[in-house]
Amino acid sequence: MKKTITFLFTGLLCMAINSKAQATYFGSDVLIENKPNYKQTSVKLATAFNGWLYSAIQYSNNTNDSNGVQIRYSKDKGFTWKTLDGYKIANTSAIYEDVEITVAGTDTNNLQFYLSGLRRNVSANNYVIYVDKYNARNGVFLGSIYNLPSTGRVYDLAIATDYMYPATGTTGYSLGLLYSKFSSSVDSIIYIASIDGGATMSIRQTVATTPLFFRKVSLSYGRSSSGSNGRYFGAWERLASQFARNGNIYASRSASTVSGVWNTPKNLDSLSTSMIGLCRNPRIMTSSGLSDNDSGGVSEIVLVERDFNGAGNDYDLLGFFNNRAHFSNFWYRFDIKNNSTYHMQPDVAYHDSARAFLVSYYDSTAGQLNYESHSFNMNTSNASTWTLVKTGYNDVPAGPKPVTRISYNPKEKRIAAAWVSESSTNPKALFDSDYNLIYSNLTTAMAKAFTMHVFPNPAKDYVNINLNLDKSVQITVELIDMTGKSIMKNDYGRIGGEQTLRLDFSDLKKGLYVLQVRSEKETVAYKINVE
Repeated sequence: MKKTITFLFTGLLCMAINSKAQATYFGSDVLIENKPNYKQTSVKLATAFNGWLYSAIQYSNNTNDSNGVQIRYSKDKGFTWKTLDGYKIANTSAIYEDVEITVAGTDTNNLQFYLSGLRRNVSANNYVIYVDKYNARNGVFLGSIYNLPSTGRVYDLAIATDYMYPATGTTGYSLGLLYSKFSSSVDSIIYIASIDGGATMSIRQTVATTPLFFRKVSLSYGRSSSGSNGRYFGAWERLASQFARNGNIYASRSASTVSGVWNTPKNLDSLSTSMIGLCRNPRIMTSSGLSDNDSGGVSEIVLVERDFNGAGNDYDLLGFFNNRAHFSNFWYRFDIKNNSTYHMQPDVAYHDSARAFLVSYYDSTAGQLNYESHSFNMNTSNASTWTLVKTGYNDVPAGPKPVTRISYNPKEKRIAAAWVSESSTNPKALFDSDYNLIYSNLTTAMAKAFTMHVFPNPAKDYVNINLNLDKSVQITVELIDMTGKSIMKNDYGRIGGEQTLRLDFSDLKKGLYVLQVRSEKETVAYKINVE
């Protein structure tokens, strides 16, 4: 967390996807796991129906040649994180190469957490694909529901679930797993599924094969009123050589049910002559709910990085949409960022209440993580018009290539984000969201004139609150603990212009607190860490 925190409302944008606009409040970055000697290489994020957060962090430790995966969870909106479980290999005989996570269940007592991953035996050069299940409430390991040794290399995998809107033909809910696999003759895209609430993964389908090379994969579940069966949708890369930087993007879906065969894949980059063979890193998302879009079905988008000139120094964030996704291949191109700046590492979530796609990406030129949104009603005239919700929600530099994962929180009806900051010798996984602070009811007029700096943070005995107000207002400052209990409250009377207020708390217990600054009509808040 940064030492001096700037709370600047200039140019604050409100979320257009909400029926009632709210200020978007990404606060200070939260360290998910603090291990000084560990290099954290990737982080994945999932959110339960009740707002609980789960992360899986891959790490390595050069001091003892260990590597592993740390599973963390938060029940307080991401303020604090605890360990659920961890996997560790004490030497380099094996490596955890990739992990993906999801959480399922609509009852806290039956909430289940799933971790899928790739473990490579270095000496034998073989792989194991596994899916492990946990009680998401207390961390009890419930067993491995899938464990497949593979003699050939496995490149990438993705996992998804339909637990919010279960598909026809499932018991409870389903899980889908998609992975890309190498062999000496052909590469394959394989789909594995559970239709019995994560008890077993008995469904297996070969989605695609190629004499060339597959690599990155992405998976999503979609359903609507007309597409009531529910289907899994996948996207992946196809490369001309094993180490090619760019290639083609393909997409397909289960044809009629989540347990059925998949349709013939569609080559998406062939739709635009300026994209053919220049794409990478697909991220897929489909609408899922009980309503149709304005084309009478499920909306689907696939985001890609497009190498503009093929030199690897100017990637654009483009995509493809299909607003009849569960019926047919009505695909069209759209642009999110197509200019001379460098945009990369996209991720996408779906907001089922607002019926909107939410996208996060890294602006390498500006060194910041941005967040945009678009209604699920997409057509050729509006598909490239996205609403910029927040620029630079990361506090510290995130580059040079931070892989960000976002997750829609069905309780808060907002997004959470996690990424690895690579700005230090030992990169760390960070978390932020637009709900990890108490929401402000700041008016537009006040937002344009209100600046607040809170420092130092972390604090020991006091904090300074520097205010800059364009008019005289009544100011009250209150300190609240994580249970919502008011610890102290000071009334500073009417003040205007630039003022610095001091709040002393020399006998305060260590921990996280929320600092609220209120006027007659507005409230702003920030969390502080008391050491």
